[in-house]
Amino acid sequence: MNTQPPILQEERVDDIPLMMGILRRMNIAEILDKHLGRHYKHQGVSYGILSIVWLTYILTQSDHRKSAVEEWTKQHRLALQALLGCTLRSQEFIDDRLGILLRRLAQANWQAIETDLFHASFSIYRFPTDCVRLDSTTSCGYHAIEPDGVMQLGHSKDHRPDLPQLKIMAGVSQPLAFPLVTAIVPGNRADDELYWPAIVNVKALLRSASSSANANEPPLLFCGDRKMASLNTRGRIANGKDFYLTVLPHTGTTAKLFDSWVAKALDNEKTLIPIWPKDAQAETPIRIARGYEFKRDLATTIEREQIVWTERVQILQSDCLFDSQKQLLEKRLRQVEKDLWALTMPGPGRRIWRVKKELGQEIEQLLQTNRVDGLLRVEVGKQEKVKRRTGKPGRPRKGEAVPVEKDVRYQVSKVSRHEEAIREKQRRLGWYAQVTNAGKERLSLEGSVLTYREGAGLERPFHQLKDKPLGIRPLVSVHRIR
Repeated sequence: MNTQPPILQEERVDDIPLMMGILRRMNIAEILDKHLGRHYKHQGVSYGILSIVWLTYILTQSDHRKSAVEEWTKQHRLALQALLGCTLRSQEFIDDRLGILLRRLAQANWQAIETDLFHASFSIYRFPTDCVRLDSTTSCGYHAIEPDGVMQLGHSKDHRPDLPQLKIMAGVSQPLAFPLVTAIVPGNRADDELYWPAIVNVKALLRSASSSANANEPPLLFCGDRKMASLNTRGRIANGKDFYLTVLPHTGTTAKLFDSWVAKALDNEKTLIPIWPKDAQAETPIRIARGYEFKRDLATTIEREQIVWTERVQILQSDCLFDSQKQLLEKRLRQVEKDLWALTMPGPGRRIWRVKKELGQEIEQLLQTNRVDGLLRVEVGKQEKVKRRTGKPGRPRKGEAVPVEKDVRYQVSKVSRHEEAIREKQRRLGWYAQVTNAGKERLSLEGSVLTYREGAGLERPFHQLKDKPLGIRPLVSVHRIR
């Protein structure tokens, strides 16, 4: 009996099943369908299914454009239908439908969506939520600047101050860097004012996931860089019965007191506490830092209420930072030595220094600009050449007075290092001030250093978002010509 041979079609599936499985396991389609709703004229798959297919395309192809999604879904039509369990029409993923999806996402309550996503993932991943890392980044793009738009000119972390940008504020669990909250704000907003709203959202999110009463909830530890160290933010965290851990910026009162803090450490080096890595299993582990701490009382006014609390100031010297700054100092010294000799080097087109004071001012400015004043000794020599000019050809007559001209030049004759001053400068390298209001039973000096260092995990998701694999920078905007 003749039977019809099976008709086979081949498609490359690559990592599509993996990505789709993760997105389905997180219930992203169901959550978005719940919050985005459905227009009564909408046909075909729901907005949730549209979203996870588009997210699969973005994650597998490292491309966030809308225009290429339709062609990609045609190439993987059979695989997508098998994974989704439904039939896909040819017009499911055209630009217009994806544009409608984006508009609905922009109008939706993102905090509510984020909360449901967190709860959906919380049942899968069991991670500690007592420590939260906060940080911000920017992403620029070729966009027209609108007065009320999110793309604005501001301080660029992408080194593109000529392009408008948006700012991304994120809070993640530490050390796993699991995303808790995100916020997209205009690119001209200051960083320090974004931390407290993010902290409020984190506390609300974790409180909604906790079944215990508010009074019995343990305090949270919020870690952040220097931009989180504003007195207002620290006061709000302390007033909320939570803890903070941050590095003080070298400005204001800190800049005035910092030298005395370091001098106290150098005067009592034997009493400094060494900090070792947590997983130091070698016979001779390498120290990562040393330092000491003291307490001080702080006060600030928040919404007409006086807030008073006590914080621990930790004066630390990072060994890695010390080595890096020492190498940079040596590099600057060598470069300045070359520049000093080049100031008075003879040759066509080079300046001739005839006034010693002017040369001294140029030397002083060069030393101060490179922050090596007092570390190099520079000696200036004087050269004089006597020239006789008669004003006419031939030798002068006997007894005739001949005018004499002196050609005076000043040049650098010696450059030497002030070794004692350099050694003293090196001793003051690698120091920084870190503060926390957590008690020693919650966070020791060693624990503070190690906990803060764990927060570098947030930089990795920022890199993945902006560069690889997603590569949203620069954000491209296509404007319709009217």
